[in-house]
Amino acid sequence: MQSEQRKAINESLDSAFRFLRWSGIIVLIVIACSGVTFVKPDEAAMVLRFGRLTGATPADQVHGPGILIALPYLIDEVVRVPVKRVQEVQVTLFSGEALPSIADDSEDATAPEASLDPRTVGYCLTGDQNIVHADALVKYQVSDPIAYALLTRAPESIVNDVVCEALTQAIGCAGVDAVLAEGKKALATSVMLRAQKRLDEAGVGVALAALEFREIRPPDAVAPDFEAVVSAYVEKETKVRESHTYRETEVPQAQADRDRMISDAEAFAADRLARARGEVSTFRSVLAEYRDNPKVVRERLYREATEKIVGGVGSRTLVPRTGGRMTVLVPSESAPVKKKKP
Repeated sequence: MQSEQRKAINESLDSAFRFLRWSGIIVLIVIACSGVTFVKPDEAAMVLRFGRLTGATPADQVHGPGILIALPYLIDEVVRVPVKRVQEVQVTLFSGEALPSIADDSEDATAPEASLDPRTVGYCLTGDQNIVHADALVKYQVSDPIAYALLTRAPESIVNDVVCEALTQAIGCAGVDAVLAEGKKALATSVMLRAQKRLDEAGVGVALAALEFREIRPPDAVAPDFEAVVSAYVEKETKVRESHTYRETEVPQAQADRDRMISDAEAFAADRLARARGEVSTFRSVLAEYRDNPKVVRERLYREATEKIVGGVGSRTLVPRTGGRMTVLVPSESAPVKKKKP
């Protein structure tokens, strides 16, 4: 009986030892394979050996996409960083939403946005001392994976804080009209330049790709007045565009009319000049004939003038001073002239 119990115990121990042996082998295999890492196409990887970065130069320290073989995780740790991925951070500190109040025992029951208490609602002041709420979206990429992953704690939080600081400064240097209307693009550019400079000085290893304003608005208490101002600005721009359109239509038409009038005047002047030159030439030829034979020329001119005058008269009734009646009939060129006295 005891021999059977001893045999059963030995078999149980053998089974336990075999299980532990195979488990140990599997664990060793897993540990040995833990040093093989697949780096994605949009990532870069770094190897930390006992907490220290391996590689003598940045090119050796940062590994690109592909299979990375390192020592087991008990010795090496592989840190992967999405260097080509565009990441986003929402900047909502000044959006007008309620913030955690510093004064927990505050008894003010007024709505946060109505009271504009800086402890409960965020806002920015413009250069002309107006209040605006700004909600922005920042997009960035990792430019230095070593600084981003190993030398910076909470890089997204740092990006958010730096952009908030730059946004406050940029809005504080601009007027409310520029912030709410035509200056949003310039404002976004100014915020990006200020924030990028501060991030580079801090060595965060981040490159800002874009900054988009999802909303820039005045507080609700004065929103109707600002809307009226914006409407007036839009109306002004519409009138300016209409005036430009009218100018672009009327100015070419006026220029065409001017050119036509100048052309007509030049043609009229040329015609008058040609006629005058012809008359001068005729007069000179008559004058030369008159000098040679003045009596004949004078008689001919008299007859021509008389024929011209009589030809345009037609049939007329002439009443002489002494009374009576006299009719002068001017027939055609083929019939003789007859005079009848009653």
